[in-house]
Amino acid sequence: LPSSGTIVLTDILWESLSRALLLVDRVCTILHDTCALAATQITLLSGESSGFESTRVKEMIHNVVEKTYGKTSLEKVFDQIEKDVSTLCTSIQCVHNIIDEGSLNIVNKQDNKYPPLIERAHTRKQAAAEAEGLRWQLEKKENEMIELKKVIKARIDDVSNYKLRLEMADARLEQFSKVDSQKESHLQHRIDELNIELKKQKNEYEETLDAIQKELRNAETENSEMKERAKSMSKKALLQGIQNMENLENRSSSPSRGANLSVRGEHGGMGGADMGILANLLKETRANLERTTLEMRRAKASSSTLSPLPISQSVCGPYSLHINANSRDSRLESIESEANHLSREESRFAFFSPNATKSWRENEEERTQWIKDREMFQFRVECCRSRLHEYWTRNHPGVDIPQLIKVERKRKVIGESDLNINSKTFLDICSKWGITTA
Repeated sequence: LPSSGTIVLTDILWESLSRALLLVDRVCTILHDTCALAATQITLLSGESSGFESTRVKEMIHNVVEKTYGKTSLEKVFDQIEKDVSTLCTSIQCVHNIIDEGSLNIVNKQDNKYPPLIERAHTRKQAAAEAEGLRWQLEKKENEMIELKKVIKARIDDVSNYKLRLEMADARLEQFSKVDSQKESHLQHRIDELNIELKKQKNEYEETLDAIQKELRNAETENSEMKERAKSMSKKALLQGIQNMENLENRSSSPSRGANLSVRGEHGGMGGADMGILANLLKETRANLERTTLEMRRAKASSSTLSPLPISQSVCGPYSLHINANSRDSRLESIESEANHLSREESRFAFFSPNATKSWRENEEERTQWIKDREMFQFRVECCRSRLHEYWTRNHPGVDIPQLIKVERKRKVIGESDLNINSKTFLDICSKWGITTA
């Protein structure tokens, strides 16, 4: 530095020195506060200990760093200190470089060539110019402060609006939660009612199914009795009854002859009236049998759509006692249950019944869906058979597999598109049997 003249510090040098002093003060403050905290706690140590552990010192530094820099994790406690030290080194190096380069503005002392009055006037003029500049800057700052106040006021209004919206949203959310809880309770109550109604309908269905089965057995018994009774009739009596029926039809033309034949029928064998009654009874029995068979199929089809009733694990009656006493392998029971369900469901896919109230297009769509459901049903049957075969050959080798699945195997059906004379299926059949095609 020169011995004469005036040194004017540049803005960069002044900023570097200020930053370096600030960082030195901050780092020294951290060290001082850490040492003070350690001094207050060193008296609590026992005589055998000569100092603190590294983890304890790290916790002390962490407490001091949080007071200075804000909340910081324990793992990153030294990051801020290292950053300040690095910045301090950079500022010191910048000051050193500026001083070495000699880039300081050095103003030499000059002799004052003006009288004191003029010098004072110049100084006053310069001060007035500086005051005018400061006044302009002050007005500018005041205007900026007014704008900032407006912005702050607008922000405060926005915050109040946001708070109001938040309160309204909370109230709406609370109201929705109450409504949802009420809906949930209502739905749960409705589910309980539907479960009770489902159990009731299942019981009614089982009772109706038992009654229909009983009627079917009675009808079959009556039919077998009628067949036995018809077989026991002699051919002569049947022929005589047919002749009597023909004579009864012609009674209007020859009443005396019909009377003689009726008297003869009473003495010779069964009369025409008895044959008519038996024929009517046979027709009624056949009609009842057909109607009962159709109702049985419908009942089986509707029962296949219902899920099987769960069996209680605890003993609640004779049925659950029998099940628990004769419990078998759970996998075999599941296969048997599925086989029974598939057997009941088979009646749905026996034939397709079109609905007379629907159009032809709707019936065709239902038929297509029915065919897809039947293919899926056949796939489920084959899967159940494969699982039964695998289980039985593994657990009971050498024993015949029981016939649990009472479903006929799927027959191979040729599609309508393969029935023309130009199809590959037709040509293969002709070549197999030696038939030449033109």
